[in-house]
Amino acid sequence: FGSRPKGKAGKNRKSKDSSDSDGFAAPATKKKGGNQRRSVRRSAQNSSGKSKYVIESDDSDLLESDEKELYYQEEQGAIEQNKCRIDKILGFEEKREEDGSFSERYLIKWRDKSYLHVTWESPDTIFAEGGKIRLNNFISKWWDVIRWEVEDRGGDYFDPTFAEVERIVASRERPEEGEEDAVMEYLCKWRNLPYAEATWERRESIVDSVGSQVASEKIRQFELFSKIPDNKREKRPPVERISQSEDIEDYVKECFFKGNSLREYQREGVNWLIFNWLQRRGSILADEMGLGKTVQAVGFMSWLNQKQGRRGPFLVVAPLSTIPHWLREVEAWTDLNAIVFHGNQDSRDIIFKYEFYFLDDEHRKVSEELKFNVLITTWEVVMKDEENGGILADIMWDCVIVDEAHRLKNKSSKTFTSLKSFKAVPPCSNPDDAAHCVLMTGTPLQNNTEELWCLLHFLSPNNFDNLELFLDRYGNPPETAVQIVELR
Repeated sequence: FGSRPKGKAGKNRKSKDSSDSDGFAAPATKKKGGNQRRSVRRSAQNSSGKSKYVIESDDSDLLESDEKELYYQEEQGAIEQNKCRIDKILGFEEKREEDGSFSERYLIKWRDKSYLHVTWESPDTIFAEGGKIRLNNFISKWWDVIRWEVEDRGGDYFDPTFAEVERIVASRERPEEGEEDAVMEYLCKWRNLPYAEATWERRESIVDSVGSQVASEKIRQFELFSKIPDNKREKRPPVERISQSEDIEDYVKECFFKGNSLREYQREGVNWLIFNWLQRRGSILADEMGLGKTVQAVGFMSWLNQKQGRRGPFLVVAPLSTIPHWLREVEAWTDLNAIVFHGNQDSRDIIFKYEFYFLDDEHRKVSEELKFNVLITTWEVVMKDEENGGILADIMWDCVIVDEAHRLKNKSSKTFTSLKSFKAVPPCSNPDDAAHCVLMTGTPLQNNTEELWCLLHFLSPNNFDNLELFLDRYGNPPETAVQIVELR
């Protein structure tokens, strides 16, 4: 799936020759010696880089530059979309029939169906499904845009990972006509696609996607994550005065890292994070880029879960570009249930409905206990949380880990005030409920003591509550060796 589909891709319906009576013209091709040309090489373009083929349609010329006409077509397309079962048209090919003639076929992704179920269809079928304007839109882009995208993917009409099950989100039993027993279906989130494109699939479709062994593992993991845990959130232990000089293995050697091992300096970093947690003191992990700050933070969360019996919830706020890396590291190093809270409103609604709380068979919430252990999200989602109902701000987070924390260097910024408004972020009405905070940054502060104070104030507002006194004591920037030593 994702590769150039042949006759066996999907449930193929028999193609028929299209008729010009509907004002439709397929992507034109050149013939030589009676053979139909199917290549999508750049030789099909003229020297100006423009397609030499003309797309004709009595319905409308989608290449017309008249803005009013284009607006009308877009409006008609929106109307058509509401009644059309076709989600996308992905590709085009010509099929030689038994009588020697050629017919056009188009690769269709159907609405509410995954990329596993794409099919090749004739123009007649597309018209019958109300997809005429969609088809013309596809044709207008085929020669100049879409075919080059196909070629860049090595002939794949879509990203093959779109047909790979990444995660099972929910399950349901659905009555099947003609069968005595209901059929189990699973709501599948597809790799590199948003939750909004999740679809309900039978087990055999999941097997087709990832194989029998992986399918069984994903179903087992979903069922495991769906069970309400017996252990409740433990109270933090009293402050322990533990020497940092102790063997760094004492803290992490028994931690379960799924067969992975930390480098010595990373173990030291995890040990230091744990030491600060035991002292109820926040941390700024400021290793240079590339030294594995993410792995150290993940190891710290794993230790909290394994050794302290704390199942979270842990919040990770990170730049959008690093979100996939965070998820991979959590999955590679731990057995924690990690979700990514990101995307448009439809995606976030699905995540909130199925991934936040434990549900019964009717998908009704049965417990106030959060289902996930780790929630990974972006700065943008955090800044818009208040206008979206404060979903994240109202959660009593056990630990908050902030990646690229230099974005907090201005206490008046939207990023600072938004995250500071979270109920669990210090100061908290009950210190025992306050989230433990870890700031991560590989970007050095440019001799600006005020920016450093902002980070310290975020971590410990009670200890660093007066900027003026801080600057008077340490300077801005520090001017003497004594000030630098004291600041360190």
